[in-house]
Amino acid sequence: MRLWGGKLARVARALPNDRILVQDQTGPNQFQGRRHTTSAKWVSMVARPDGSAPTGNEDTVRKEDERRTVDPRRGNDVVRDDDGDPDTPNDPHDSDDRGAPIGGDDDPAGPREDDDQDEPADGKLPVHVGALPNQRLGGGRFRDTAAVRQHFLDLAERPGQTPDMAQFLRFVAGDDDHLNLSIDGRLMALRDSSTGRWYLTATGTGQRMVEAGEFDSPNNALEFGRQLNRNTGGSATTTGGFDFSAPDLDETASTWRSAQGENILATIKRTRQEFDSSRPSPEAPPTATINGPETVSRDVLTPGDHIKVTVNPGDIEWPTSTSDQDKPETVTVEGTVAPTHSAGPGRRGAPLLDVTLTGPTGAVMASGDSVHVRRMPNQVTRSGHTQGSDPSRAYRCGPNGSTSPGCARQAPTTSSTATPAPTRGAGVASSPSPWPSATTST
Repeated sequence: MRLWGGKLARVARALPNDRILVQDQTGPNQFQGRRHTTSAKWVSMVARPDGSAPTGNEDTVRKEDERRTVDPRRGNDVVRDDDGDPDTPNDPHDSDDRGAPIGGDDDPAGPREDDDQDEPADGKLPVHVGALPNQRLGGGRFRDTAAVRQHFLDLAERPGQTPDMAQFLRFVAGDDDHLNLSIDGRLMALRDSSTGRWYLTATGTGQRMVEAGEFDSPNNALEFGRQLNRNTGGSATTTGGFDFSAPDLDETASTWRSAQGENILATIKRTRQEFDSSRPSPEAPPTATINGPETVSRDVLTPGDHIKVTVNPGDIEWPTSTSDQDKPETVTVEGTVAPTHSAGPGRRGAPLLDVTLTGPTGAVMASGDSVHVRRMPNQVTRSGHTQGSDPSRAYRCGPNGSTSPGCARQAPTTSSTATPAPTRGAGVASSPSPWPSATTST
């Protein structure tokens, strides 16, 4: 891209309200300069991500999007930076693919003084949910997947929301894969990368349905959801039944009773027993042993790995405990890869638990926090591994990790359908739930 004034930059992400995040050029085919946001109307495309001239051909654009999707080295330019095709040059073109000069129709007025803004120090940028995979839903509170994503973003900003839960909600909202939602949008199937299995999350609150257990596929998880809908008074067409998309889910659950007098937790447990009675028990996934210390590629990191990495301040999402501290030029991050991390090529960062942040002088800036490293070097130091990392151990219930009434014994967040739903992104936390015990039917 050519910015207003002639400087070259690459587009890292598309943002809402027709704005973009860009990073300035520092040399031939190198874009390591200042990261800042600007209105898209004040830039001109001078090279496509594959190095070719700009085009208005929709078929060409679609094919490029398809190549980006299958290339593990690239981001989606919505929630993960896209550096373009690394195998092609970034030399600017003076004209598009039809020979028309670039920039000839620029507005001579120019942008306002406050249009150009630095990237936030904590790396938190708004998510353009409309640019992510979307599908229409039917018969429920949410019209489509985009509405669910936006609801999760709204929940993340709700007063009193815990930082870890907010981080999780934003991650799910920005997931660049299709979300596995029930047809009515009330339930979502998410994968636990530590076990390879799937579980259900209530879309109203983003909390995990603990009593439903885990499933060997998203289809089975959602099939269970359909059976649960019928057992709570719904029909085969998904109308009626308990509304897990309600934002006041805990309040609704505290008074709800089935036709048999069960509360919602007892109904979920009974439904799981009925569901399992007609299906074979899945085999337990194998576990792996990793030894350290050693230098490894970031692509092979798995949940439970203990790692150490030094990054720039803009490469991590700083915990709230450091909000009153000046950010150094570099910070060393030590922690354990969260159960929610999904390993593989193209993953530039990872959520970490029990993190210690140390400045270049050796001063400890934070300890025991959950931190999402957004970008890390290709090689990191792995010092060990915690075998069989349990997602429930990643979270806290109540202030400062205290246990409150309603917190589940195995998952210190809540004994309702809801513990925060760990997925491929960040560790999560949730406030204690007032839901009644699953063993109580009246």
